[in-house]
Amino acid sequence: MSGVLHPRLRSARRVNGIESVGGAVVTPLTGNNWTVPFDRADKPVPAGERAPDVGWQAATAGYFTTLRIPLREGRLFAPTDRPGGPTVVIISEAIRDRFFPGESPIGRRILGPEGGAEIVGVVGNIRRAALTDRPRADLYFPGEQGPQPETTLFIRTAGDPRAAVADVRSTLRAIEPSIVMRDITTMDDVARRSVQVTSLALWLLGLFAAIALALASVGIYGVMSYSVRQRTREIGTRLALGATPSNILWMIMRDGLAVSALGAVIGLVAGLGLSRQMRPLLFATTPGDPVTLAGATLLLVFVALTACYFPARRATRTNPRESLIPDR
Repeated sequence: MSGVLHPRLRSARRVNGIESVGGAVVTPLTGNNWTVPFDRADKPVPAGERAPDVGWQAATAGYFTTLRIPLREGRLFAPTDRPGGPTVVIISEAIRDRFFPGESPIGRRILGPEGGAEIVGVVGNIRRAALTDRPRADLYFPGEQGPQPETTLFIRTAGDPRAAVADVRSTLRAIEPSIVMRDITTMDDVARRSVQVTSLALWLLGLFAAIALALASVGIYGVMSYSVRQRTREIGTRLALGATPSNILWMIMRDGLAVSALGAVIGLVAGLGLSRQMRPLLFATTPGDPVTLAGATLLLVFVALTACYFPARRATRTNPRESLIPDR
């Protein structure tokens, strides 16, 4: 499905290595939150009330195929969606779920200027502001029915996208010598810029977490070492009565495991309680993700048991005869 392209975009697509081309006014992940009111023609908002706002975008069909935004229902923009023809729009899944629960929106009309518009398709949700932003309700207008003074050209290539820049530039300037192209970048760079602040915050949190883990391991080691020294006579007595080094090792490690398990439970409860504060910093995962929580818990227990092992190992080397000699 190649989609509807402006003649200039069709020409650019002939450049070797380009798989698809599309145009749009708004670039995803750049913080744009332009909105328009959304009002169903068959269920209009009561007089005196304001219709709810949704995000808007003017785009070609190639925009969806280039950015791999899936078509869920209906169709994308077609060659008949031109100035003077019937006004059509495409909506996102979020709009369908919010305004058309349990029914198909295809063929429905929405109110607006020039008699409103007909919904012809439903596409997947995208993140408009940043990767950490939740998908929002978006309304798409065909770029061919309302050309904009500035348009972002989206190009998908088979190889390095920067290698096609020179060919695309020369192709477009051959058609329109006065065309101005600026801010040439990749979507990977756009995505990285959209989470720069979040990445810095997570890096600092990770650094603090590593420091806290190191301090915790040192603390556990110190406590267990002190506990072993305090129990020297007990350990010597057990060894004198037939306990094996493995029995002593397990005894000390068992105590450390109990402390570690208690700390893990307290940490999990506290972490779940504070999970909502972390939600704005997370992408592609949830604060209560069981795999993440299990991994963090296992890491904590492993570090704690490692810190307990060395004092426990030293305890197995206790000389029963020396440990039972009274202090002078």
